[in-house]
Amino acid sequence: MIQRKFLKNSHDLVLILRMMTLAILGIVFLSGCQPSWKIENPYSTVDWKNHGQYKANLHTHTMVSDGWMNPHTVVEKYREKGYQILAISDHNAVTYPWEEFSGFKAGGSIFKRIEEKKLKPQEEEMILPEDLEFKNVNPSDVGMLAIQANELSSHHHTGSYFNDHNGTKTEIESLEAVAGKGGLNVVSPGSLPWNQS
Repeated sequence: MIQRKFLKNSHDLVLILRMMTLAILGIVFLSGCQPSWKIENPYSTVDWKNHGQYKANLHTHTMVSDGWMNPHTVVEKYREKGYQILAISDHNAVTYPWEEFSGFKAGGSIFKRIEEKKLKPQEEEMILPEDLEFKNVNPSDVGMLAIQANELSSHHHTGSYFNDHNGTKTEIESLEAVAGKGGLNVVSPGSLPWNQS
């Protein structure tokens, strides 16, 4: 009697058993089909005695966008730390060439920090008026390689290198514009809108 409420006939029982069997087989099959990852060192065959190694930073900001230091001070701080390659990648600004730093101006957030008398991170001083006077730097004079860069930020942040593109509003426009100028885009997969949850 009880069986008849849940199962109208033995056909239903066979159907349920088949579905359970397929589900179990599917789980067993899928667990055995997980991709195997093999991480290889791309430099394993490099003879480092015959190749140079360089200390580089390809993502840093200055007062031109939301950084706390002017461009020439950023360069000097990295030079003091032994960096040989530096890309200033201000948000939506190509702070390049270094020999023309004096033509750049501080971004809006800097003036708010000055007004609110905020202390510089890791320092016990505020931004001073003389910090807003940007000075030109010749990369060869400081023994560094200057990389032209920009962090395109009107959309999900994308690194743009070796070109002067700026100002597009969508990821696709930016990718196409940078490629059109022979530049290099660096995109973090997690930052793309189709990877957002």
